[in-house]
Amino acid sequence: MDGLIALPFLIFAIAVAALLGNAVHQAMIAVGILLAPSFYRITRAAALGHANAQYVTAAQLFGASTWRVLRTHVWSKILPTLIVTTANATAGGLLIVSSLTFLGIGVVPPEPTWGGIVASDLGYLTQRPYGPVFPSLFIMATVGALNVLADAIRDTSGDHGRARKLTRRGARRVRLT
Repeated sequence: MDGLIALPFLIFAIAVAALLGNAVHQAMIAVGILLAPSFYRITRAAALGHANAQYVTAAQLFGASTWRVLRTHVWSKILPTLIVTTANATAGGLLIVSSLTFLGIGVVPPEPTWGGIVASDLGYLTQRPYGPVFPSLFIMATVGALNVLADAIRDTSGDHGRARKLTRRGARRVRLT
């Protein structure tokens, strides 16, 4: 997973699109391969953070199976993190597919994509100098909205506030001692 994360997104997506061809499914495969390692690492880190919690140990001592502990105790704790990751990954996937389509590698031209619209408008800059501006603004607005959604979900999930409270407690202990 670390090896896939170390690869540059756009270069890997260009290589996958060159190997598999230009279509929606190939672009989805490239984006899926690129974003899967981050989901794996974030899910693993979140689950390991809750694996040694007292409620997990207590459930195991009471005889709950591993799947039941995962489903009832761990999954509910890591779900907000996965939702935030999904919102951020959707924004990243949109940027990757738009970039590939702009370069002529991603989705084939009859299919409407924002990257394709920007690329097709570049040929008519003398007639419509502001043609590529509007699809670019829509891409930026959508990615910004997805990032704001991810931040809102993170703020309401409670994980962000819990980390802040732990920091305050640690700071109080330092002052008292």
